[in-house]
Amino acid sequence: MEREWENLKKLAKWREKVMYNWTQVGIKEIRLPEISEAVVGQGYTVETDVYLGELLPEDVLVEVYAGRVDPSNRFLDRFTQVMKPSETMGDHVYRYRCEIMFEEAGHFGVTVRITPNHPNPESRHAMGLVIWGQM
Repeated sequence: MEREWENLKKLAKWREKVMYNWTQVGIKEIRLPEISEAVVGQGYTVETDVYLGELLPEDVLVEVYAGRVDPSNRFLDRFTQVMKPSETMGDHVYRYRCEIMFEEAGHFGVTVRITPNHPNPESRHAMGLVIWGQM
């Protein structure tokens, strides 16, 4: 029982930290090759610079959000891939990077999203905190 209590206190402290600092988090830049027609099996490197303020890389989940798009660039389907922090840029800015591959050809859109990083996906999304990249 004591251990459960400690875990709940840690979760509450983490949630408070994330909620208090979330307005500081922002995507500074997204870099990726021009992908108008994806080539099946070809890797594409996606990088983003994220300002975290008082949060740390382990407090957030940064993901590539990609999928087929219609002529008005609305996603028809999507897949996500976790980006890993690759460099500290200084002044609370971290560079995240990953490689994505498409399993079929077509017109694709790619962006980045940030959510709180909690091991339980329900808790992560229940907080209602999401930051989307602008492409």
